[in-house]
Amino acid sequence: MKQPTVYYDGTCTMCSSAIRKYNTKIPFAAVDSSKMTKYQKALHIETESGMKIGIDALIYLWRKIPNKRWLASFASFPLFYPFFKLGYYLFARLRHR
Repeated sequence: MKQPTVYYDGTCTMCSSAIRKYNTKIPFAAVDSSKMTKYQKALHIETESGMKIGIDALIYLWRKIPNKRWLASFASFPLFYPFFKLGYYLFARLRHR
């Protein structure tokens, strides 16, 4: 099974810190995409089953980390998912201001 590839914004301190921390828990290839226009607006994860973007990418990572699975379940719950999606969108859009 091929490791997923995570494309993250290396100029975002919080993003970089989270990716480093998650990479100690689960194996994946981390790529600083700060110079890649295609991946700058949100976290992207390339998996065997396709590309996950934004909150879906975070939920994918959380599902793989034992002490974050509860968060993945919570964020995936249909009642809460739109709020997590909106929160991620706002953070991603405003993180450099």
